[in-house]
Amino acid sequence: MRKRTWLTLASLVMVAVLQTSGCSSIIPPIPVTIGLGSTLGTIDVVDGTGETQGTATFDTSSVPGVSGGTIELDPSVISIQPASGDGAGKASVAYQLPADLAAACSGEPLLITVWIGTTEQVDTVFDDGEQYGPFEVTLDEDCVPVSVSPTSVTLSSTTVALFESGNISLGIRAESPVDGTIVINNLNFTIRISL
Repeated sequence: MRKRTWLTLASLVMVAVLQTSGCSSIIPPIPVTIGLGSTLGTIDVVDGTGETQGTATFDTSSVPGVSGGTIELDPSVISIQPASGDGAGKASVAYQLPADLAAACSGEPLLITVWIGTTEQVDTVFDDGEQYGPFEVTLDEDCVPVSVSPTSVTLSSTTVALFESGNISLGIRAESPVDGTIVINNLNFTIRISL
C-alpha cells in the first residue's frame, strides 16, 4: 500500500513540475485541408503523364508558430476515369472496364508527386518548389485507389515557413498506368506548432 501511495505522490509531483515548466502549453497537431477544386485537382493524363499547377490560399490565422508538419494523401480523395477508345471517361459504376484497362490498373500503381513553392514560383514550381513523393497509389482492377504509400511525408523547413503566409503554389504530377482523368479532391496536412 505504501509503495502505491509513493508512486501516486511521485506522479503528482512530476505533473506539477511539467505544468510549471511550460509543458502544459503543448498543442496537439492541427489538420489543414487544402481543397484543390477543378483547376488544381483535375489532371488529364495522356501517354501516361499529366500535370497541373496553380496557387492555393488557406486561412492560417489559427496556425501561429508553425514548427513542422506532414503532407498526407488519402486514397479516398482520388478518383480515376480511364479514357475509353473514343477518349470519353467512364464514370458509371455499372460500366465494366475492358480487360486490358483492368489489367493495367491492377498491374501498375498510380504515382502522385506534389511540389510546393511560393506564390511567385507558380510558373516554375516543378523546378523551384519542394518535392513531396512520389506517393504510390495502389489501384484495384476497376481503377479505384485502395491504398497510398507512403501515407505521409515530413515537410521541409522551407515549406513549413510558407504555411505561416497562407499562400502557396502547388504543382501536381500524375504518372498513371492508364490514360484518362485523375481527380484529387484535396491535400491534407498535419501542422505542428510551438509557443
